[in-house]
Order: sequence, then C-alpha cells, then structure tokens
Amino acid sequence: DNGAPKATQELPRYSGNVADVPYADTDVRIIFSENIRRASTDEILLTLYNNVEIAEREGNADRIQNAKEDLAEALRNTMKLYNATNAGPPQLVTERTDAYDDSASWTVDYRNVTLKMEEGKLVVTFPTSRDNDPAVASANSALNLKSGGTYFFRLEDIADLEGTLATRTDHEAVTRQVNSFLRDQ
Repeated sequence: DNGAPKATQELPRYSGNVADVPYADTDVRIIFSENIRRASTDEILLTLYNNVEIAEREGNADRIQNAKEDLAEALRNTMKLYNATNAGPPQLVTERTDAYDDSASWTVDYRNVTLKMEEGKLVVTFPTSRDNDPAVASANSALNLKSGGTYFFRLEDIADLEGTLATRTDHEAVTRQVNSFLRDQ
C-alpha cells in the first residue's frame, strides 16, 4: 500500500479542446488511485455497486431498488456535491431520492452512479444521459447540472481497503464551471 487513496477528476465532454470548460451534460469521473471503502462503515463501494449489477441481472425490482439505495447511501456520505454558483458559502445540491422524474428540481441522483476498476484504479462515474427522450435521459442520469453553474465534490469518510484514512487535503475539491453552451452542442 502506498498510503491514503488519492483522487482526480475528469470531465470528458467539453468545448473544443478547452478541458476546463465542460458542457453541462458532461459525465463526471472521479478516479481513485485504488479501491476504496467508506471508513465509518467499512462498506466497499465497488461491492455495493456490484450488488446493483447482480440484482439487475436477476431482474428483481425490489432487490434492484434496495441495492441502489445502499449504494446511494454510501455515496451521499462520501462524495458530497456542492453548488458554488451564487455568492455566499457553497450549498449541498438537491438530491433526487424519489421516483425518477424529468423535472429540473434535482442536481444529483446517487442511484445512477457507476463504479468499475480500470488498471488498478477505481473509477466512479456520475453519468449524464443524452438520450433524445427527456424522461429516459433523466431516469438514467446521475447529474442534472445547470449551464453556467459552478460545482464541486467534497470527498470525505474514505479509506483504502487496508484502512488508511484519506484526509480532506488528500482530496482537494476540484471546482469547475459548467460551460454555458447548449445541451446539444
């Protein structure tokens, strides 16, 4: 083990070749240097996501919902999304926790986050669906960012599998302003 897990952020959809100006409908990828767990509960986040995939393959709606809720609970307590658009202190964004809807009243839905290992690193993806049907896009999205907004994740209660606790300084919040281009560009 090389110490506490480190995190970086990728925003793969942006204007031209200006990576610091992402589109509002970009996915957000948080890449950890190793597999992680929620320190306060010892829950391994990848295991929670694997439980979602198993339930989906089985097709059991109740198990799918329970697995997604377990994952969402862990993520909302380890990867908190803040809106820093307005003057004053940043505010936790509104989380969608009820039935899927296509209204604009939510910003994050942790139930739609995906996790996977890539080359020894844990990749946590907050997808934004660009489906032509707004209801389908909303139901499959973990993010509903507003154009022109400024958002950041605060990562906390995270440790590696060996128990090395990450500090807030290990996970400096990365703030990006969401580009004000139209969704379909």
